Amino acid sequence: MLTTLVGIVALSAPSSVSAAGASFMTLGQLPGSIGDTEANGVSGDGSVVVGFAWVSSSDNKAFRWTAQGGYQILPEFGPGQTRANDASFDGSVVVGQSQFAAARWTGSGVEQLPLYDSSAVNADGTVVVDYQRWVAPGTTNDFGSLGGLSTRANNVSADGEVAVGYSETTGGNRFVHAFRWTPTGGIKDLGVTSGTESIAWGISGDGAVVVGEARDQSGFWRAFRWTSSIGMRDMGTLGGPMSHAAEASRDGSVIIGWSLTSGSSASNHAFWRTEARGVDGLDNWLLYAATGVSDDGSVIVGVAVNTVTHEWQPFRAVLPVVASTPTPAPTSTSSRTPTPTPSPTATPRPAGSATPTVTPSRSPRR
Repeated sequence: MLTTLVGIVALSAPSSVSAAGASFMTLGQLPGSIGDTEANGVSGDGSVVVGFAWVSSSDNKAFRWTAQGGYQILPEFGPGQTRANDASFDGSVVVGQSQFAAARWTGSGVEQLPLYDSSAVNADGTVVVDYQRWVAPGTTNDFGSLGGLSTRANNVSADGEVAVGYSETTGGNRFVHAFRWTPTGGIKDLGVTSGTESIAWGISGDGAVVVGEARDQSGFWRAFRWTSSIGMRDMGTLGGPMSHAAEASRDGSVIIGWSLTSGSSASNHAFWRTEARGVDGLDNWLLYAATGVSDDGSVIVGVAVNTVTHEWQPFRAVLPVVASTPTPAPTSTSSRTPTPTPSPTATPRPAGSATPTVTPSRSPRR
Protein backbone atom coordinates (compact mmCIF):
# COMPACT_ATOMS: atom_id res chain seq x y z
CA MET A 1 0.00 0.00 0.00
CA LEU A 2 1.42 3.39 -0.94
CA THR A 3 2.00 5.79 1.91
CA THR A 4 0.00 9.02 2.05
CA LEU A 5 1.77 12.32 1.36
CA VAL A 6 1.66 15.25 3.77
CA GLY A 7 -1.99 15.36 4.78
CA ILE A 8 -4.42 17.54 2.88
CA VAL A 9 -6.16 20.25 4.88
CA ALA A 10 -9.74 21.49 4.54
CA LEU A 11 -9.77 24.97 3.05
CA SER A 12 -12.21 27.22 4.88
CA ALA A 13 -12.98 30.90 4.60
CA PRO A 14 -10.58 32.67 7.00
CA SER A 15 -11.97 34.40 10.06
CA SER A 16 -10.60 37.45 11.88
CA VAL A 17 -8.13 35.21 13.71
CA SER A 18 -6.62 33.86 10.48
CA ALA A 19 -2.98 34.22 9.56
CA ALA A 20 -1.81 37.73 8.75
CA GLY A 21 -2.27 38.60 5.11
CA ALA A 22 -5.07 36.07 4.50
CA SER A 23 -8.35 37.21 3.01
CA PHE A 24 -11.49 35.65 1.58
CA MET A 25 -14.24 36.96 -0.64
CA THR A 26 -17.08 35.60 -2.71
CA LEU A 27 -17.46 37.31 -6.06
CA GLY A 28 -21.23 37.49 -6.07
CA GLN A 29 -23.36 36.44 -9.01
CA LEU A 30 -22.75 37.36 -12.62
CA PRO A 31 -25.40 39.99 -13.42
CA GLY A 32 -28.33 38.22 -15.04
CA SER A 33 -27.49 34.79 -13.69
CA ILE A 34 -30.08 32.52 -12.09
CA GLY A 35 -28.04 31.98 -8.93
CA ASP A 36 -25.28 29.64 -10.12
CA THR A 37 -21.92 31.27 -10.96
CA GLU A 38 -18.75 29.16 -10.81
CA ALA A 39 -15.02 29.83 -11.07
CA ASN A 40 -12.98 27.40 -13.19
CA GLY A 41 -9.54 28.97 -12.94
CA VAL A 42 -7.30 31.91 -12.08
CA SER A 43 -4.47 33.68 -13.88
CA GLY A 44 -0.92 32.90 -12.78
CA ASP A 45 -0.57 36.29 -11.07
CA GLY A 46 -3.85 35.75 -9.21
CA SER A 47 -5.57 38.88 -10.54
CA VAL A 48 -8.06 37.39 -13.02
CA VAL A 49 -10.75 34.78 -12.26
CA VAL A 50 -12.52 32.96 -15.11
CA GLY A 51 -15.54 30.68 -15.23
CA PHE A 52 -19.18 30.58 -16.26
CA ALA A 53 -22.68 31.36 -15.00
CA TRP A 54 -26.09 29.99 -15.87
CA VAL A 55 -28.47 32.69 -17.13
CA SER A 56 -31.26 30.23 -17.92
CA SER A 57 -31.79 26.49 -17.64
CA SER A 58 -30.27 26.03 -21.11
CA ASP A 59 -27.79 28.90 -21.45
CA ASN A 60 -24.60 29.86 -19.65
CA LYS A 61 -22.12 32.69 -20.17
CA ALA A 62 -18.34 32.75 -19.84
CA PHE A 63 -16.86 35.46 -17.65
CA ARG A 64 -13.61 37.18 -16.76
CA TRP A 65 -13.46 38.87 -13.33
CA THR A 66 -11.01 41.36 -11.80
CA ALA A 67 -11.14 43.25 -8.51
CA GLN A 68 -11.04 46.55 -10.39
CA GLY A 69 -13.58 45.83 -13.12
CA GLY A 70 -15.79 43.13 -11.68
CA TYR A 71 -17.49 40.73 -14.09
CA GLN A 72 -16.97 40.92 -17.84
CA ILE A 73 -19.13 38.64 -20.02
CA LEU A 74 -16.98 37.24 -22.79
CA PRO A 75 -18.13 37.20 -26.44
CA GLU A 76 -19.60 33.96 -27.76
CA PHE A 77 -20.03 32.26 -31.11
CA GLY A 78 -23.79 32.18 -30.63
CA PRO A 79 -26.45 31.76 -27.93
CA GLY A 80 -26.10 28.61 -25.89
CA GLN A 81 -23.44 27.22 -23.63
CA THR A 82 -20.18 29.14 -23.24
CA ARG A 83 -17.63 28.77 -20.45
CA ALA A 84 -14.11 29.94 -19.67
CA ASN A 85 -11.70 27.29 -18.38
CA ASP A 86 -8.29 28.91 -17.91
CA ALA A 87 -6.27 32.11 -18.26
CA SER A 88 -2.70 33.08 -19.11
CA PHE A 89 -0.31 34.38 -16.45
CA ASP A 90 -1.54 37.98 -16.63
CA GLY A 91 -5.11 37.05 -17.62
CA SER A 92 -4.92 38.76 -21.01
CA VAL A 93 -5.69 35.47 -22.79
CA VAL A 94 -8.64 33.29 -21.70
CA VAL A 95 -9.59 29.92 -23.18
CA GLY A 96 -12.71 27.78 -23.03
CA GLN A 97 -15.61 26.63 -25.18
CA SER A 98 -18.54 28.28 -26.97
CA GLN A 99 -21.18 26.47 -28.98
CA PHE A 100 -19.19 23.22 -28.61
CA ALA A 101 -16.14 24.80 -30.25
CA ALA A 102 -12.82 25.79 -28.68
CA ALA A 103 -12.55 29.50 -27.95
CA ARG A 104 -9.59 31.79 -27.23
CA TRP A 105 -10.33 35.29 -25.97
CA THR A 106 -7.83 38.15 -26.26
CA GLY A 107 -8.07 41.93 -26.18
CA SER A 108 -9.10 41.87 -29.82
CA GLY A 109 -12.07 39.56 -29.30
CA VAL A 110 -12.70 35.82 -29.60
CA GLU A 111 -11.28 33.35 -32.10
CA GLN A 112 -12.27 29.75 -32.78
CA LEU A 113 -9.46 27.23 -32.49
CA PRO A 114 -9.31 23.89 -34.38
CA LEU A 115 -9.88 22.04 -31.09
CA TYR A 116 -12.95 20.70 -29.31
CA ASP A 117 -12.72 22.45 -25.94
CA SER A 118 -9.75 24.55 -24.85
CA SER A 119 -8.92 22.89 -21.53
CA ALA A 120 -5.88 24.97 -20.54
CA VAL A 121 -3.46 27.64 -21.76
CA ASN A 122 0.20 28.28 -20.99
CA ALA A 123 1.64 31.37 -19.28
CA ASP A 124 1.98 33.63 -22.33
CA GLY A 125 -1.25 32.44 -23.99
CA THR A 126 0.38 30.91 -27.07
CA VAL A 127 -0.20 27.18 -26.34
CA VAL A 128 -3.66 25.66 -25.80
CA VAL A 129 -4.45 21.98 -25.17
CA ASP A 130 -7.31 19.51 -25.23
CA TYR A 131 -7.39 16.51 -27.59
CA GLN A 132 -4.56 18.21 -29.47
CA ARG A 133 -1.96 20.88 -28.74
CA TRP A 134 -2.40 24.20 -30.55
CA VAL A 135 0.55 26.60 -30.86
CA ALA A 136 0.12 30.18 -32.09
CA PRO A 137 -0.25 31.30 -34.76
CA GLY A 138 -1.92 28.05 -35.79
CA THR A 139 -0.01 24.76 -35.76
CA THR A 140 -1.39 21.65 -34.04
CA ASN A 141 0.01 18.29 -32.98
CA ASP A 142 -1.37 15.09 -31.48
CA PHE A 143 -0.15 13.50 -28.24
CA GLY A 144 -0.15 9.90 -29.40
CA SER A 145 -1.84 7.29 -27.23
CA LEU A 146 -1.26 4.59 -24.65
CA GLY A 147 -2.77 2.06 -27.00
CA GLY A 148 -6.45 2.89 -26.83
CA LEU A 149 -8.79 5.11 -28.81
CA SER A 150 -8.87 8.42 -26.94
CA THR A 151 -6.22 10.78 -25.53
CA ARG A 152 -6.92 14.18 -23.98
CA ALA A 153 -4.73 16.79 -22.30
CA ASN A 154 -6.29 18.60 -19.36
CA ASN A 155 -3.44 20.96 -18.52
CA VAL A 156 -0.13 22.39 -19.71
CA SER A 157 3.05 23.75 -18.13
CA ALA A 158 3.92 27.48 -18.09
CA ASP A 159 6.24 27.19 -21.09
CA GLY A 160 3.75 25.03 -23.03
CA GLU A 161 6.25 22.17 -23.40
CA VAL A 162 4.66 19.66 -21.00
CA ALA A 163 1.05 18.48 -21.28
CA VAL A 164 -0.82 16.13 -18.94
CA GLY A 165 -4.15 14.35 -19.13
CA TYR A 166 -5.49 10.86 -19.73
CA SER A 167 -5.31 8.22 -22.45
CA GLU A 168 -7.08 4.92 -22.98
CA THR A 169 -4.91 1.85 -22.59
CA THR A 170 -4.78 -1.35 -24.61
CA GLY A 171 -7.01 -4.35 -23.98
CA GLY A 172 -10.40 -3.06 -25.12
CA ASN A 173 -11.65 -2.23 -21.59
CA ARG A 174 -11.36 1.55 -22.15
CA PHE A 175 -9.45 2.03 -18.88
CA VAL A 176 -7.52 5.29 -18.78
CA HIS A 177 -4.14 6.20 -17.32
CA ALA A 178 -2.67 9.59 -16.55
CA PHE A 179 0.01 10.72 -18.96
CA ARG A 180 2.76 13.31 -19.23
CA TRP A 181 3.81 14.43 -22.73
CA THR A 182 6.77 16.42 -24.04
CA PRO A 183 7.74 17.18 -27.66
CA THR A 184 10.99 15.23 -27.31
CA GLY A 185 9.87 12.37 -25.08
CA GLY A 186 6.38 11.79 -26.39
CA ILE A 187 3.65 10.36 -24.19
CA LYS A 188 4.57 8.69 -20.88
CA ASP A 189 2.24 6.49 -18.84
CA LEU A 190 2.23 7.68 -15.22
CA GLY A 191 0.64 4.46 -14.00
CA VAL A 192 -1.84 4.02 -11.16
CA THR A 193 -1.84 3.79 -7.36
CA SER A 194 -3.60 0.68 -6.04
CA GLY A 195 -6.39 0.44 -8.62
CA THR A 196 -6.91 0.31 -12.37
CA GLU A 197 -7.24 3.91 -13.61
CA SER A 198 -5.83 7.41 -13.19
CA ILE A 199 -6.33 10.88 -14.70
CA ALA A 200 -4.02 13.89 -14.59
CA TRP A 201 -5.85 17.19 -14.11
CA GLY A 202 -3.12 19.65 -13.15
CA ILE A 203 0.59 20.34 -13.50
CA SER A 204 3.00 22.68 -11.77
CA GLY A 205 4.17 25.59 -13.89
CA ASP A 206 7.68 24.13 -14.07
CA GLY A 207 6.28 20.81 -15.35
CA ALA A 208 7.81 18.73 -12.55
CA VAL A 209 4.71 17.90 -10.45
CA VAL A 210 1.56 16.28 -11.86
CA VAL A 211 -1.68 16.03 -9.86
CA GLY A 212 -5.01 14.34 -10.46
CA GLU A 213 -7.05 11.39 -9.28
CA ALA A 214 -6.62 7.62 -9.37
CA ARG A 215 -8.85 4.73 -8.42
CA ASP A 216 -7.86 2.86 -5.27
CA GLN A 217 -8.25 -0.90 -4.83
CA SER A 218 -11.89 -0.38 -3.78
CA GLY A 219 -12.69 1.62 -6.92
CA PHE A 220 -12.84 5.07 -5.31
CA TRP A 221 -11.19 8.05 -7.03
CA ARG A 222 -8.54 9.63 -4.77
CA ALA A 223 -6.18 12.57 -5.29
CA PHE A 224 -2.63 11.80 -6.35
CA ARG A 225 0.66 13.66 -6.72
CA TRP A 226 3.34 12.48 -9.18
CA THR A 227 7.00 13.39 -9.59
CA SER A 228 9.71 11.61 -11.57
CA SER A 229 11.56 10.72 -8.37
CA ILE A 230 8.72 9.12 -6.36
CA GLY A 231 6.13 8.27 -9.01
CA MET A 232 2.40 8.43 -8.27
CA ARG A 233 1.36 8.69 -4.61
CA ASP A 234 -2.11 8.77 -3.02
CA MET A 235 -2.67 12.09 -1.21
CA GLY A 236 -5.38 10.83 1.12
CA THR A 237 -8.76 12.47 1.79
CA LEU A 238 -10.49 14.72 4.33
CA GLY A 239 -12.17 11.70 5.90
CA GLY A 240 -14.42 10.45 3.12
CA PRO A 241 -13.62 7.82 0.49
CA MET A 242 -12.88 10.18 -2.44
CA SER A 243 -10.73 13.21 -3.28
CA HIS A 244 -9.58 15.06 -6.40
CA ALA A 245 -6.43 17.16 -6.95
CA ALA A 246 -7.20 19.86 -9.53
CA GLU A 247 -4.23 22.22 -9.78
CA ALA A 248 -0.71 22.95 -8.48
CA SER A 249 1.31 26.12 -8.01
CA ARG A 250 4.32 26.92 -10.19
CA ASP A 251 6.75 24.77 -8.15
CA GLY A 252 4.15 22.23 -6.97
CA SER A 253 4.44 23.19 -3.30
CA VAL A 254 0.72 24.07 -3.15
CA ILE A 255 -1.93 21.66 -4.46
CA ILE A 256 -5.67 22.37 -4.40
CA GLY A 257 -8.80 20.36 -5.09
CA TRP A 258 -11.74 18.86 -3.25
CA SER A 259 -12.60 15.84 -1.11
CA LEU A 260 -15.50 14.13 0.56
CA THR A 261 -15.36 14.53 4.34
CA SER A 262 -17.64 11.56 5.05
CA GLY A 263 -19.39 8.73 3.26
CA SER A 264 -22.06 11.13 2.04
CA SER A 265 -21.82 12.35 -1.56
CA ALA A 266 -22.99 15.74 -0.23
CA SER A 267 -19.92 16.18 1.99
CA ASN A 268 -17.64 17.74 -0.65
CA HIS A 269 -15.11 20.30 0.63
CA ALA A 270 -12.28 22.28 -0.94
CA PHE A 271 -8.75 21.47 0.20
CA TRP A 272 -5.25 22.81 -0.12
CA ARG A 273 -2.10 20.82 0.45
CA THR A 274 1.07 22.49 1.76
CA GLU A 275 3.64 21.80 4.43
CA ALA A 276 1.71 24.08 6.79
CA ARG A 277 -1.82 24.16 8.16
CA GLY A 278 -4.77 25.75 6.38
CA VAL A 279 -6.85 28.76 7.41
CA ASP A 280 -9.64 28.99 9.99
CA GLY A 281 -13.37 28.83 9.31
CA LEU A 282 -16.05 31.44 8.66
CA ASP A 283 -19.76 31.00 9.28
CA ASN A 284 -22.25 30.51 6.44
CA TRP A 285 -19.86 29.70 3.56
CA LEU A 286 -18.82 26.17 2.62
CA LEU A 287 -15.95 26.11 0.16
CA TYR A 288 -17.20 23.24 -1.99
CA ALA A 289 -14.27 22.90 -4.41
CA ALA A 290 -10.99 24.67 -5.14
CA THR A 291 -10.49 24.81 -8.91
CA GLY A 292 -7.55 27.15 -9.56
CA VAL A 293 -4.36 28.42 -7.90
CA SER A 294 -1.92 31.21 -8.75
CA ASP A 295 1.72 30.52 -9.61
CA ASP A 296 2.97 31.34 -6.12
CA GLY A 297 0.16 29.37 -4.44
CA SER A 298 -1.21 32.37 -2.56
CA VAL A 299 -4.46 32.92 -4.49
CA ILE A 300 -7.00 30.09 -4.64
CA VAL A 301 -10.34 30.23 -6.44
CA GLY A 302 -13.24 27.84 -6.58
CA VAL A 303 -16.91 27.27 -5.87
CA ALA A 304 -18.62 28.13 -2.58
CA VAL A 305 -22.15 27.51 -1.35
CA ASN A 306 -23.96 29.64 1.19
CA THR A 307 -25.25 27.20 3.79
CA VAL A 308 -28.19 29.50 4.61
CA THR A 309 -29.41 30.56 1.15
CA HIS A 310 -27.92 27.56 -0.74
CA GLU A 311 -26.63 29.97 -3.40
CA TRP A 312 -23.56 28.99 -5.45
CA GLN A 313 -20.87 31.63 -5.98
CA PRO A 314 -17.21 31.79 -7.00
CA PHE A 315 -14.75 32.50 -4.20
CA ARG A 316 -11.25 33.99 -4.15
CA ALA A 317 -9.02 33.32 -1.15
CA VAL A 318 -5.65 35.00 -0.61
CA LEU A 319 -3.26 33.15 1.71
CA PRO A 320 0.26 33.90 2.96
CA VAL A 321 2.87 32.79 0.43
CA VAL A 322 4.15 29.31 1.27
CA ALA A 323 7.90 28.67 1.28
CA SER A 324 8.58 26.10 -1.41
CA THR A 325 10.56 22.89 -1.32
CA PRO A 326 12.70 22.26 -4.42
CA THR A 327 11.43 19.41 -6.60
CA PRO A 328 13.87 17.28 -8.62
CA ALA A 329 13.71 18.00 -12.34
CA PRO A 330 11.67 15.38 -14.23
CA THR A 331 13.40 13.06 -16.62
CA SER A 332 12.13 12.86 -20.19
CA THR A 333 10.91 9.45 -21.33
CA SER A 334 9.78 8.36 -24.73
CA SER A 335 7.42 5.55 -23.70
CA ARG A 336 3.99 5.94 -25.25
CA THR A 337 1.14 6.16 -22.76
CA PRO A 338 -2.70 6.04 -22.98
CA THR A 339 -4.94 7.74 -20.35
CA PRO A 340 -8.47 7.66 -18.70
CA THR A 341 -11.66 9.68 -18.45
CA PRO A 342 -12.95 9.58 -14.81
CA SER A 343 -15.64 11.39 -12.92
CA PRO A 344 -14.43 13.37 -9.92
CA THR A 345 -17.33 12.69 -7.58
CA ALA A 346 -18.87 9.47 -8.86
CA THR A 347 -19.53 6.37 -6.78
CA PRO A 348 -17.00 3.62 -7.47
CA ARG A 349 -17.64 1.04 -10.15
CA PRO A 350 -17.00 -2.63 -9.48
CA ALA A 351 -13.49 -3.79 -10.25
CA GLY A 352 -13.03 -4.43 -13.95
CA SER A 353 -15.53 -1.86 -15.16
CA ALA A 354 -14.27 0.91 -17.40
CA THR A 355 -14.98 4.61 -17.13
CA PRO A 356 -17.16 6.14 -19.83
CA THR A 357 -15.70 9.07 -21.76
CA VAL A 358 -16.87 12.39 -20.32
CA THR A 359 -16.10 16.03 -20.89
CA PRO A 360 -13.47 16.98 -18.28
CA SER A 361 -14.53 19.57 -15.74
CA ARG A 362 -12.60 21.75 -13.32
CA SER A 363 -15.65 21.89 -11.08
CA PRO A 364 -17.17 18.75 -9.52
CA ARG A 365 -20.63 20.22 -10.10
CA ARG A 366 -20.44 20.04 -13.93
